[in-house]
Amino acid sequence: MTERDPSKRLAELRDLVTRLPRPARIKEHMAAFHAELTEPPEPTSGIRGPRALPTGLRRWPRRQSEAARRPAARDAVSHAREQLIELRHIDDGPVRRDLIRSIFDAMHPLDAERLAHDHADDVANLPGVPMSLRATANRSIIERCYEHAISDLRFAERQLELARERVGVVPATGRLKRNPLTPYVDRVKRATGDVASLAQFRTPHVDADGVEHQRQYLGIIPSSRFSSGRVVEVFGDLARATHVLIVVPGVGNTYHDFRETRGKSETIARHIASTTRDANVAVIEWMGYEVPGWARAALAHPAVNGGRELCAFVETLDIPASADVTALGHSYGSVLLSEALRSGLRLDRAIFTGSPGVHAERVDDFGMHGKHVFALAASGDLIPRLHWHGKNPAGEPFGAVRLATDGTGHASYFKPGSLSLHNVAHVVLGRFDELVHAPTVTRSNAPDLSLEH
Repeated sequence: MTERDPSKRLAELRDLVTRLPRPARIKEHMAAFHAELTEPPEPTSGIRGPRALPTGLRRWPRRQSEAARRPAARDAVSHAREQLIELRHIDDGPVRRDLIRSIFDAMHPLDAERLAHDHADDVANLPGVPMSLRATANRSIIERCYEHAISDLRFAERQLELARERVGVVPATGRLKRNPLTPYVDRVKRATGDVASLAQFRTPHVDADGVEHQRQYLGIIPSSRFSSGRVVEVFGDLARATHVLIVVPGVGNTYHDFRETRGKSETIARHIASTTRDANVAVIEWMGYEVPGWARAALAHPAVNGGRELCAFVETLDIPASADVTALGHSYGSVLLSEALRSGLRLDRAIFTGSPGVHAERVDDFGMHGKHVFALAASGDLIPRLHWHGKNPAGEPFGAVRLATDGTGHASYFKPGSLSLHNVAHVVLGRFDELVHAPTVTRSNAPDLSLEH
């Protein structure tokens, strides 16, 4: 078609116009399209084919809805995480813990592991989550925090080097009252301390046979300006344990020096493992309460609050029904243990070591038989003579079974190879006939340091 051939161009335009659909056909087409959009949903029983269209019409493509553009099914891990977040708004109790257990029971084990690893903050310290998954989540959190601490330390060291270069080119005026590098040095010290605190949680646990094991944490909350921090660690196979020992530490224990705190439980676990091979024993270092400092050692409310938390923790223990449970309270931890027993904590056996006194007149106040409550007090330990919190459970009038010790200090109860450690191990195993009892005391030559006089 060219400008010099107008007749041919006009003929082609006429042919194009004659082939356009007529108004009636357009209306018919639009009516069919409207009917398709407003078509009611098909019945669930039976399958119906596509609606037939008038002759000459084609089916217009159906517009894809927003629901169709979304994935057909949500990921199992994301769905479980949403359920856990919703349950956090419910007060902690048996109902919530049962709901949380049901979520993980319905998940595939690999999906549950992925949830604990990828969303560790939602799993790590949540009661009701299986113990193994809580340990996985806490290890993931520790590794992540350790990497961040290393990065912060390297950044602080670079800042210190740059500051040293700047100070080197600034002329000294003699008017500086403070070293300009002090803030940078302090920052490096803090970062180094953070790395060291996290590094202690990454070292493997070595059992009595010298075999290394991954650390098992059921809860970790770092310390702050107003909190000592909380750590709960397991030594042994808790899921198959026949005997479980819960160790409650006393004052002065914090998140930063947990290496020394856990040493007591680790020593007990190794000693029991070397003593017997026919029993599966799991030891739990439970620093799961707000541990007071020495200035608050005479106060009772940390023990009262901690006793309630210990009761809740024992209720959530995922252990075999046939396993027996023993709790050991050392120093202020014995005060907490007594408060937990008075609050209804049910144990098979209880051990008090180096106790500054308990809020009970006799062993009967604990709701346990006197033959299942044991007490140890070293000859050189001054803490049991203070009576800050009531009667000493190692005293004869209290009614507990008094066991012999060969130590001379407040920390001598867990010394490897000691008589007191021997007695603790046999109490946990239930071998009462192998215990060494303390001699009967007719008159004490030690001064009474209680505040009641």
